[in-house]
Amino acid sequence: ARNLGLAIRCGVVATFLTLILVIPESDTEAHGLWKALSIFMVDVPATAGLMYVFTVCPSLGQTLDRAWSGVLGTCLSVLVSTALKVAFPDESATYMGWLFGHITNLVFIFLILVLNLNMNTRIFAASSFVYHYMAYMNPSTVMMVSLDRDSTGVMEVLGACLGCGLAVLTTIFPTCLLATTTAGDMASWLTTKLDETWELCAEYMAAGEADADMSDGIVKDLAALERLLPELQAAIDNAAWEAFILPGRFKAKRLMLARLSMALREIYSRLCTVWG
Repeated sequence: ARNLGLAIRCGVVATFLTLILVIPESDTEAHGLWKALSIFMVDVPATAGLMYVFTVCPSLGQTLDRAWSGVLGTCLSVLVSTALKVAFPDESATYMGWLFGHITNLVFIFLILVLNLNMNTRIFAASSFVYHYMAYMNPSTVMMVSLDRDSTGVMEVLGACLGCGLAVLTTIFPTCLLATTTAGDMASWLTTKLDETWELCAEYMAAGEADADMSDGIVKDLAALERLLPELQAAIDNAAWEAFILPGRFKAKRLMLARLSMALREIYSRLCTVWG
């Protein structure tokens, strides 16, 4: 039901973006707003759609994390390529501009891959920089130096912000999808499942003879616990953004969930030792 609700929300946003693109421009006053929106969206739909697809997640915290890293990566690539265009406006006409451009390209990609950056930041920084680097090598391309529709840098940043903003709104309206709530539900289920598995394991050990069905059930429960415990920690990590934006009870709840997650992993480790 949760994934279905998210799919419906994404469908509504996708429909909205499509309507802006397909509604024809009109000089009439009734369509003045749609005309302005359609003119604006002609330049940014690819970036906005791409950022939206890669940013929207089942929870607000995870979406905020991807939005921040995606916009950061895009801005880094735009700033570096803009600096190149400012330093060498006619790089194709000079050997130094051409050489410095290639060196900057190699250094930027190397640093993006080596530095301890979020994977989403690396992906968007590298992929965006390739496009802007080709724009830099084209003398007729206008970079962020010119703040108008023809500026590839401006349109790239606007598209990234628009796509990320829509992704965040998708997880907020009509009801907020919180990673804190997801982590709480998962912690409750894992606590119950660990208790049941411990009881089943004790019953199996106390039995006079081995029960194959009971043994298979314990193995399946252990596999499910092994899979879900990392997901619980991931949900708690994603809730950090929610605790930052909505402090108070969310921060306290996240801290308690982090302690509970540590205790659950310890109990699971002891259960595996007993079973092994």
